[in-house]
Amino acid sequence: NGIDKIVVGGEKDKLDKLAEVLLSENINHRKLLVDRAFHTSLMSPAIEPFTEFLSSFTFRDPNIPISLNLTGDVALEGQINASYWAQQIIRPVLFKKSFETISSTGRSIFLEIGPRPVLINYGKEIIKNMNVNDENLWVSSMHSKRPESLELSNSIGRLYCAGVELDWNNLYSGSRFTKTALANYPFQKQTLWAIKPHIDG
Repeated sequence: NGIDKIVVGGEKDKLDKLAEVLLSENINHRKLLVDRAFHTSLMSPAIEPFTEFLSSFTFRDPNIPISLNLTGDVALEGQINASYWAQQIIRPVLFKKSFETISSTGRSIFLEIGPRPVLINYGKEIIKNMNVNDENLWVSSMHSKRPESLELSNSIGRLYCAGVELDWNNLYSGSRFTKTALANYPFQKQTLWAIKPHIDG
């Protein structure tokens, strides 16, 4: 996933032995709380039924460039189909290569959509390893230590200030808000500086 991070999946007993080796070598590691060995060959039995399920959907090419996690390259015409998503189950995620591909296209705003900002930190490490100046905007949609509405509102504000065009009608759809007219007289444009009081003693 990152410069010095990797996810290993497989049979539980083999992973337990690997964990013992890592522990003996003082290599930091942790077990992921999952109940399926996603992105490994152990998921192969699910390929056929999942492909059949996906075949009932109509897939269209994306409107914006998308870097594919299976290849790390930008998606070609017709490449995103039922077979592609089915292969996601058994093949590894090439996050590092995908992120390098996106960064090389000149993108400078990165929004992570998820329960907590994890991939943002990996992205920063990758950018640093590419020996380029990190002048990017890193935004998360949710944070485990802050209320969802607060984090989302702050992120929307940061995106707006960065020049991102937002669909305000869709954003406030279903909410009850009233427009308030601002004063129509010109501002005096007078600067008032706050002076700290001097306290003796």
